[in-house]
Amino acid sequence: MFNVSTFEDVICGQDEIDLIGSSLSVFTFFVDGLLLDTGPRSFEQDSAKFFKNHPIAQVALSHVHEDHCGMASWLQKNMGVPIYLHKGAIEEASKRADLPHYRLKIWGEREAFSAISMPDEIITPRHRFEAIDTPGHCAAHMVFYEGEKGWLFTGDTFIGIRQQVAFREEDLSQTINTLNNLLTLDFDTMFCAHSGVLNDGRRLLEQKLNFLTELQEKIWDMEDQGLTIREIDRILFPVSHPISDYSEGEGTSYHMIKTLSSVRKST
Repeated sequence: MFNVSTFEDVICGQDEIDLIGSSLSVFTFFVDGLLLDTGPRSFEQDSAKFFKNHPIAQVALSHVHEDHCGMASWLQKNMGVPIYLHKGAIEEASKRADLPHYRLKIWGEREAFSAISMPDEIITPRHRFEAIDTPGHCAAHMVFYEGEKGWLFTGDTFIGIRQQVAFREEDLSQTINTLNNLLTLDFDTMFCAHSGVLNDGRRLLEQKLNFLTELQEKIWDMEDQGLTIREIDRILFPVSHPISDYSEGEGTSYHMIKTLSSVRKST
Protein backbone atom coordinates (compact mmCIF):
# COMPACT_ATOMS: atom_id res chain seq x y z
CA MET A 1 0.00 0.00 0.00
CA PHE A 2 1.30 3.45 -0.95
CA ASN A 3 1.63 5.72 2.09
CA VAL A 4 2.17 9.47 2.20
CA SER A 5 3.63 11.24 5.23
CA THR A 6 5.32 14.56 5.94
CA PHE A 7 8.41 15.67 7.82
CA GLU A 8 8.57 19.43 8.16
CA ASP A 9 7.95 20.50 4.55
CA VAL A 10 9.15 17.25 2.96
CA ILE A 11 6.41 14.99 1.59
CA CYS A 12 7.41 11.33 1.66
CA GLY A 13 5.90 8.73 -0.63
CA GLN A 14 6.41 5.12 0.46
CA ASP A 15 5.58 1.78 -1.07
CA GLU A 16 6.95 -1.66 -0.31
CA ILE A 17 7.56 -5.09 -1.76
CA ASP A 18 7.88 -8.53 -0.25
CA LEU A 19 11.45 -9.74 -0.70
CA ILE A 20 12.33 -13.25 0.48
CA GLY A 21 9.75 -13.11 3.25
CA SER A 22 10.61 -9.60 4.42
CA SER A 23 9.21 -6.23 3.41
CA LEU A 24 11.46 -3.71 1.66
CA SER A 25 10.31 -0.11 1.46
CA VAL A 26 11.13 2.40 -1.24
CA PHE A 27 10.76 6.11 -0.57
CA THR A 28 10.58 9.10 -2.85
CA PHE A 29 10.74 12.61 -1.43
CA PHE A 30 9.04 15.80 -2.65
CA VAL A 31 9.98 19.21 -1.33
CA ASP A 32 9.26 22.67 -2.73
CA GLY A 33 8.78 21.49 -6.32
CA LEU A 34 11.74 19.09 -6.26
CA LEU A 35 11.29 15.31 -6.48
CA LEU A 36 14.22 13.29 -5.15
CA ASP A 37 14.22 9.84 -6.81
CA THR A 38 11.18 8.45 -8.59
CA GLY A 39 10.79 4.90 -7.30
CA PRO A 40 10.45 1.86 -9.58
CA ARG A 41 8.15 1.21 -12.51
CA SER A 42 6.46 -1.60 -10.59
CA PHE A 43 4.84 1.09 -8.39
CA GLU A 44 3.56 3.02 -11.41
CA GLN A 45 -0.15 3.10 -10.58
CA ASP A 46 0.31 4.61 -7.11
CA SER A 47 3.37 6.68 -7.95
CA ALA A 48 1.64 8.33 -10.91
CA LYS A 49 -1.20 9.47 -8.64
CA PHE A 50 1.33 10.83 -6.15
CA PHE A 51 3.18 12.73 -8.87
CA LYS A 52 -0.02 14.20 -10.34
CA ASN A 53 -1.06 15.46 -6.90
CA HIS A 54 2.13 17.48 -6.40
CA PRO A 55 3.53 20.36 -8.46
CA ILE A 56 6.78 18.73 -9.57
CA ALA A 57 9.06 21.27 -11.29
CA GLN A 58 12.32 19.30 -11.35
CA VAL A 59 13.68 15.84 -10.51
CA ALA A 60 17.06 14.89 -9.04
CA LEU A 61 18.16 11.25 -9.06
CA SER A 62 20.62 9.74 -6.61
CA HIS A 63 21.64 7.15 -9.22
CA VAL A 64 20.42 5.18 -12.20
CA HIS A 65 19.32 1.93 -10.52
CA GLU A 66 15.78 1.00 -11.50
CA ASP A 67 14.27 1.23 -8.00
CA HIS A 68 15.32 4.89 -7.92
CA CYS A 69 14.67 6.04 -11.49
CA GLY A 70 12.16 3.55 -12.88
CA MET A 71 9.52 6.26 -13.24
CA ALA A 72 11.86 8.84 -14.81
CA SER A 73 10.69 8.12 -18.37
CA TRP A 74 7.05 8.39 -17.24
CA LEU A 75 7.73 11.77 -15.64
CA GLN A 76 9.52 12.98 -18.75
CA LYS A 77 6.70 11.89 -21.06
CA ASN A 78 3.77 12.94 -18.89
CA MET A 79 5.02 15.97 -16.95
CA GLY A 80 7.88 17.29 -19.09
CA VAL A 81 10.12 18.07 -16.12
CA PRO A 82 13.93 18.30 -16.20
CA ILE A 83 15.67 15.28 -14.72
CA TYR A 84 19.14 15.71 -13.18
CA LEU A 85 21.58 12.83 -12.89
CA HIS A 86 25.28 12.27 -12.25
CA LYS A 87 27.13 13.03 -15.47
CA GLY A 88 28.72 9.58 -15.38
CA ALA A 89 25.32 7.88 -15.69
CA ILE A 90 23.69 9.97 -18.43
CA GLU A 91 24.71 7.67 -21.28
CA GLU A 92 23.48 4.60 -19.37
CA ALA A 93 20.15 6.32 -18.68
CA SER A 94 19.68 7.04 -22.40
CA LYS A 95 19.31 3.31 -23.07
CA ARG A 96 16.74 0.87 -21.78
CA ALA A 97 18.30 -1.09 -18.91
CA ASP A 98 19.19 -4.73 -19.55
CA LEU A 99 18.20 -6.12 -16.17
CA PRO A 100 18.50 -9.61 -14.71
CA HIS A 101 15.23 -11.49 -14.45
CA TYR A 102 14.93 -11.17 -10.66
CA ARG A 103 15.26 -7.38 -10.82
CA LEU A 104 12.67 -7.13 -13.58
CA LYS A 105 10.35 -9.22 -11.43
CA ILE A 106 10.80 -6.93 -8.40
CA TRP A 107 11.12 -3.47 -9.91
CA GLY A 108 9.87 -3.65 -13.49
CA GLU A 109 11.51 -2.13 -16.55
CA ARG A 110 13.77 0.90 -16.50
CA GLU A 111 12.97 2.64 -19.77
CA ALA A 112 15.37 5.06 -21.45
CA PHE A 113 15.16 8.75 -20.53
CA SER A 114 17.11 11.92 -21.26
CA ALA A 115 18.90 13.31 -18.23
CA ILE A 116 20.70 16.59 -17.59
CA SER A 117 24.09 16.67 -15.89
CA MET A 118 23.69 17.29 -12.18
CA PRO A 119 24.47 20.91 -11.19
CA ASP A 120 26.54 21.67 -8.10
CA GLU A 121 23.41 23.05 -6.45
CA ILE A 122 19.71 22.56 -6.99
CA ILE A 123 17.76 25.67 -6.08
CA THR A 124 14.05 25.77 -5.26
CA PRO A 125 12.00 28.80 -4.14
CA ARG A 126 12.74 28.10 -0.44
CA HIS A 127 15.70 25.73 -0.39
CA ARG A 128 19.19 25.17 -1.71
CA PHE A 129 20.45 21.60 -2.09
CA GLU A 130 24.12 20.82 -2.55
CA ALA A 131 24.61 17.82 -4.86
CA ILE A 132 27.51 15.74 -3.56
CA ASP A 133 29.37 13.01 -5.43
CA THR A 134 29.26 9.89 -3.23
CA PRO A 135 30.72 6.79 -4.92
CA GLY A 136 30.45 3.44 -3.18
CA HIS A 137 27.02 1.94 -3.78
CA CYS A 138 27.86 2.60 -7.42
CA ALA A 139 30.39 4.84 -9.15
CA ALA A 140 27.88 7.52 -10.20
CA HIS A 141 25.94 8.15 -6.98
CA MET A 142 24.84 11.50 -5.54
CA VAL A 143 23.39 12.69 -2.25
CA PHE A 144 21.65 16.00 -1.58
CA TYR A 145 22.41 18.27 1.36
CA GLU A 146 20.24 21.12 2.62
CA GLY A 147 22.57 22.81 5.10
CA GLU A 148 20.18 25.34 6.60
CA LYS A 149 17.74 22.60 7.57
CA GLY A 150 20.36 19.97 8.43
CA TRP A 151 18.85 17.52 5.93
CA LEU A 152 20.80 14.85 4.06
CA PHE A 153 19.07 12.81 1.32
CA THR A 154 21.32 9.77 0.99
CA GLY A 155 19.87 7.56 -1.78
CA ASP A 156 21.46 4.14 -1.22
CA THR A 157 24.52 5.29 0.72
CA PHE A 158 23.08 4.14 4.04
CA ILE A 159 20.24 1.54 3.75
CA GLY A 160 21.37 -0.07 7.03
CA ILE A 161 24.29 -0.40 9.46
CA ARG A 162 25.41 -4.03 9.35
CA GLN A 163 25.68 -4.72 5.66
CA GLN A 164 25.80 -8.44 4.83
CA VAL A 165 26.22 -8.45 1.05
CA ALA A 166 27.57 -6.15 -1.64
CA PHE A 167 26.52 -6.07 -5.26
CA ARG A 168 28.91 -6.16 -8.19
CA GLU A 169 28.79 -2.40 -8.76
CA GLU A 170 29.53 -1.64 -5.12
CA ASP A 171 32.92 -0.70 -3.72
CA LEU A 172 32.86 -0.59 0.07
CA SER A 173 36.31 0.97 0.28
CA GLN A 174 34.83 3.92 -1.60
CA THR A 175 31.82 3.82 0.72
CA ILE A 176 34.16 4.29 3.69
CA ASN A 177 35.66 7.38 2.04
CA THR A 178 32.18 8.69 1.23
CA LEU A 179 30.95 8.23 4.82
CA ASN A 180 33.99 10.04 6.17
CA ASN A 181 33.29 12.94 3.81
CA LEU A 182 29.59 13.11 4.68
CA LEU A 183 30.32 13.16 8.39
CA THR A 184 32.10 16.50 7.94
CA LEU A 185 28.70 18.04 7.14
CA ASP A 186 26.38 19.60 9.71
CA PHE A 187 23.20 17.52 9.59
CA ASP A 188 20.88 15.59 11.86
CA THR A 189 18.06 14.25 9.70
CA MET A 190 18.78 11.64 7.06
CA PHE A 191 16.33 10.74 4.32
CA CYS A 192 17.14 7.19 3.16
CA ALA A 193 15.54 5.76 0.03
CA HIS A 194 14.81 2.47 1.81
CA SER A 195 14.63 3.37 5.53
CA GLY A 196 12.77 6.68 5.27
CA VAL A 197 13.21 9.63 7.62
CA LEU A 198 15.84 9.03 10.30
CA ASN A 199 16.16 11.74 12.92
CA ASP A 200 19.45 10.40 14.26
CA GLY A 201 21.05 10.25 10.85
CA ARG A 202 24.52 11.35 11.90
CA ARG A 203 24.78 8.67 14.58
CA LEU A 204 23.58 6.01 12.15
CA LEU A 205 26.15 6.98 9.51
CA GLU A 206 28.85 6.90 12.20
CA GLN A 207 27.73 3.39 13.18
CA LYS A 208 27.82 2.20 9.58
CA LEU A 209 31.30 3.68 9.14
CA ASN A 210 32.51 1.95 12.33
CA PHE A 211 31.05 -1.37 11.17
CA LEU A 212 32.79 -1.18 7.79
CA THR A 213 36.16 0.00 9.14
CA GLU A 214 36.18 -2.70 11.83
CA LEU A 215 35.31 -5.33 9.22
CA GLN A 216 38.07 -4.04 6.97
CA GLU A 217 40.62 -4.28 9.78
CA LYS A 218 39.57 -7.89 10.44
CA ILE A 219 40.04 -8.69 6.77
CA TRP A 220 43.50 -7.14 6.71
CA ASP A 221 44.51 -9.05 9.87
CA MET A 222 43.35 -12.32 8.33
CA GLU A 223 45.22 -11.58 5.12
CA ASP A 224 48.35 -11.03 7.20
CA GLN A 225 47.83 -14.59 8.46
CA GLY A 226 47.94 -15.81 4.87
CA LEU A 227 44.21 -16.38 4.32
CA THR A 228 42.67 -15.83 0.90
CA ILE A 229 39.56 -13.74 0.27
CA ARG A 230 37.52 -16.93 -0.20
CA GLU A 231 38.76 -18.33 3.11
CA ILE A 232 38.06 -15.06 4.92
CA ASP A 233 34.55 -14.98 3.46
CA ARG A 234 33.82 -18.51 4.69
CA ILE A 235 35.02 -17.62 8.21
CA LEU A 236 33.30 -14.23 8.57
CA PHE A 237 30.10 -15.18 6.73
CA PRO A 238 29.76 -18.96 7.10
CA VAL A 239 26.08 -18.96 6.07
CA SER A 240 25.20 -17.60 2.65
CA HIS A 241 22.71 -14.74 2.79
CA PRO A 242 19.36 -15.57 1.10
CA ILE A 243 19.78 -12.62 -1.28
CA SER A 244 22.87 -14.26 -2.77
CA ASP A 245 20.86 -17.08 -4.33
CA TYR A 246 17.86 -14.90 -5.08
CA SER A 247 20.05 -12.36 -6.91
CA GLU A 248 21.71 -15.07 -9.00
CA GLY A 249 25.04 -14.23 -7.38
CA GLU A 250 24.87 -10.47 -7.94
CA GLY A 251 24.93 -9.73 -4.21
CA THR A 252 27.39 -11.67 -2.05
CA SER A 253 29.49 -11.36 1.09
CA TYR A 254 32.49 -12.35 -1.04
CA HIS A 255 32.21 -9.08 -2.92
CA MET A 256 32.12 -7.21 0.39
CA ILE A 257 35.39 -8.85 1.43
CA LYS A 258 36.98 -8.27 -1.97
CA THR A 259 36.25 -4.54 -2.13
CA LEU A 260 37.23 -3.90 1.49
CA SER A 261 40.53 -5.65 0.82
CA SER A 262 41.19 -3.80 -2.43
CA VAL A 263 42.56 -0.53 -1.02
CA ARG A 264 45.35 -2.24 0.86
CA LYS A 265 46.30 -4.38 -2.13
CA SER A 266 46.62 -1.29 -4.31
CA THR A 267 48.96 0.59 -1.94
